[in-house]
Amino acid sequence: MKLKKIFIALVFVLCCNLIKAQLNSILADSLTLKLKTLNFDTNRIKCLNELAFTIKYSDPELAEKYCNEVLLLGEKLKFYRGLAFANKTKGILLDEEGNYPESINAYMRSLAFSQKINDKIGIARTEANIGIVLRKLKKNREAIDYFKRSHLFFVNKYPIYEMTIQMNIGICYMNLKNADSALFYTKNAHNIMLTNNLNDPKVYGNLGLAYSMKKDHKQAEVLIKKCLEMEKSMGKDPSSIAVWCENLAQMYIYANKRDEAIKLLQEAISLFGENKYIYEATFTYGLIVEAYEKNNDTKNALKYHKILSQIKDSIYNSENSKQINEVKEKYETEKKETEIKLLTADKATQEQTLKKNKAIIYSGTVLTILLIIFAIFIFRNNRQKRKINNELISKNSLIESQKKEVEAQKEIVEEKQKEILDSISYAKRLQQAILPPDNFIKNYLPHSFIYYQPKDIVAGDFYWTETVSDKILIAVADCTGHGVPGAMVSVVCSNALNRTVKEFKITEPGKILDKVRELVIETFEKSESEVKDGMDISLISIDKNTSSNKKITAQWAGANNPLWYFSDSEMKEIKANKQPIGKTDIVNPFTTHSLSLKSGDKIYLFTDGYADQFGGEKGKKFKYKQLQNLLAQNNTRTAEELKEILKSSFDNWRGTLEQVDDVCILGIEV
Repeated sequence: MKLKKIFIALVFVLCCNLIKAQLNSILADSLTLKLKTLNFDTNRIKCLNELAFTIKYSDPELAEKYCNEVLLLGEKLKFYRGLAFANKTKGILLDEEGNYPESINAYMRSLAFSQKINDKIGIARTEANIGIVLRKLKKNREAIDYFKRSHLFFVNKYPIYEMTIQMNIGICYMNLKNADSALFYTKNAHNIMLTNNLNDPKVYGNLGLAYSMKKDHKQAEVLIKKCLEMEKSMGKDPSSIAVWCENLAQMYIYANKRDEAIKLLQEAISLFGENKYIYEATFTYGLIVEAYEKNNDTKNALKYHKILSQIKDSIYNSENSKQINEVKEKYETEKKETEIKLLTADKATQEQTLKKNKAIIYSGTVLTILLIIFAIFIFRNNRQKRKINNELISKNSLIESQKKEVEAQKEIVEEKQKEILDSISYAKRLQQAILPPDNFIKNYLPHSFIYYQPKDIVAGDFYWTETVSDKILIAVADCTGHGVPGAMVSVVCSNALNRTVKEFKITEPGKILDKVRELVIETFEKSESEVKDGMDISLISIDKNTSSNKKITAQWAGANNPLWYFSDSEMKEIKANKQPIGKTDIVNPFTTHSLSLKSGDKIYLFTDGYADQFGGEKGKKFKYKQLQNLLAQNNTRTAEELKEILKSSFDNWRGTLEQVDDVCILGIEV
């Protein structure tokens, strides 16, 4: 009987979704027909906005095309309400693509237009949207500020928005590891939902996660299971269901219910599918590796770790790059078509105006002749005055012409700048995939942290990890330059590290650096011009299974960047070889140093960006000595506390000065 009820509910939900999709399709068709009858005025903008919003999920490319037409026409007509709505829709589209920086920019433009016309509900909704994207960018404190500003408008007026904002504030506090605040706000969301007869499964799920942070696993399990059942019964997107499978599985791992966790993670992998959600599935594979490792099932852990590596590699294949270029070319083509369309419409309008003016011209001819006769009498007296006026008009025309030319050039520059930023944002998403996920390092070295702060959108600094048998290899590298050039070099160097370990089976740090240098030089020698780019690097190999009498074996090698480590609260340093990975006049083999560590010792791998930052009262460099003192003073802190101290110290030192280089520090407690 129970199965029959569930089946009926699923059929009902499926029918509702089909009806909703059909209604959206009918509405879109109706708006498309209406659009063909409209002139290029505010009514057209309203129709375009409604159409773009209706199809934003079913046909995002066409929705973006409609938004771009609104932005061109709306700017021309100074129709700020339409511009606010179009920018908000673009923000949603960019958020769905994962292009969070550009999504923020679109929402900010929408917010500015809404403020200009004092659209209070538009302001509040956009502030909430900005908060969601900031949360995804891990800027949780900034996100909380936007959510709280938005909440001031919605409180006691719009329960569904109030509930959603309270839930999002709770999620931000979860990300900040503040369990008490997370539970407080998710409980608020839950109470609002029950009081107003709302039904959002995510509220149950997030309340469960908050209880999990408070170590109340029993209550957490009940709530997350309820969320998962509701998501399935409501016919939610497979990726959404997979995420809650992940969340419940992660809680089971912490509660030592690893078999249940593995079943849920296998279900999540099935829901993500082979290709559709390949990027989202990386976290799932990381968790299943962790679950099998804690179950001492080395065979399956290795199997899924290999799949994870293959997924990460596939993200960067040439087909992805080709698709990105095709999308960009398509965007440029559609934009030009829209501009031509607007120009054609303007021409038609001008022709209609010209016809109307002809009648006025003919009827005024007689009057003009009379005026000319009268003008002859006063012409001589005003000749000198007219001459002066003509000179002024000529000058003004020249100034006006020059002004228009400058404005046109400014528009071109702004458009090119936007194109460049779009390209760099794509590059950032690609570069992020070569960085190992935090949980991969945490699985093997739980008491560790990564402080990574690029100077620009993309970076020349990167960190890298790989496991071979019982060894974990970890490196922090600084490639020549920063920004786009540095990022391009980082991809070459990261690929060389992967090939050296996976293809050539080299695991000794000094020999790894020798081979990486050879591969990097070989890559750049294919260029017709001489390329001397390369990297400085600090690379350590830690043997995970050599622990006896608390002794841990490690090997290290460095190119220009040294190794610092604390043993019995005493700081020690191993000097690097004074040569880079790349072309150099004198080439020597890199030295492998052996270390005998014990449990509790702390190791630091870093680049020069932190020490080279200008700041303080006199605008001087931070320097390595001050960095050593900072680490020594906080040697007893936890990894997360030390990371926050490094970040706040860096920001306070820099003040209002520009960041001069990428920063990367990786700390490990063995």
